[in-house]
Amino acid sequence: AEGEAVEAGLGTLCALAESSKRCRLAMVEQGAAAKLLHIAEQRPPPLPETALRCLVSLAGEPANGPKITAEPGTTDSLLRLIKASDNKVGESALTVLLAVAKDSENLWEQLVVNADIDSSVALLRLGPPRVQGQAVSTIAALCGDSPGFALCASPTVAEVLPVIVKLLSPPEHLGSDKSESPAKEAAAACALLSAAPVARKALIEANVVPALVTLLLRERRLGR
Repeated sequence: AEGEAVEAGLGTLCALAESSKRCRLAMVEQGAAAKLLHIAEQRPPPLPETALRCLVSLAGEPANGPKITAEPGTTDSLLRLIKASDNKVGESALTVLLAVAKDSENLWEQLVVNADIDSSVALLRLGPPRVQGQAVSTIAALCGDSPGFALCASPTVAEVLPVIVKLLSPPEHLGSDKSESPAKEAAAACALLSAAPVARKALIEANVVPALVTLLLRERRLGR
């Protein structure tokens, strides 16, 4: 019964959030964002999905961004949801994060300072090209030197190396600008990561050499 009441309440909040700018501003002013995040993290499905749908609407209002991120732990909560096994929940949390994290440099710096490889990998898997480029660069920053070489042996990094190699082959109609394709960032990351023997072996097995050759030929053909 309690779950049904929460679900009904969330439905009402979603309807209000989607109805007008005035409602969206008032809801955030009254602390709705933190409560929605709590539900998204603590409640069983389908409540997280509904809570994040409402939060996506609130975060889409530009004036709400600073107020949402001002709540302690907001970014950490969103990153935990992005790493969740449910892709739909993760994608919604990513939409909120990208809407409110206007100063994205702080986000990536935070991931490096915290050595948060899991969040970086999750952002790489779920993000649009611009986010993928930043995530690849962050992973390389964490793993691409002597202190970080040990991370290259972790299952998380081993699983994502083939994903990085795939980024070297953008669709033909896309350019190499990071807003369209993270191919250049992926190439730079491969160069750094290959200094670690375990990563070099995994990259070669993922066919990094032919992928890099194809990328170089493509860039030459496009006159870059």
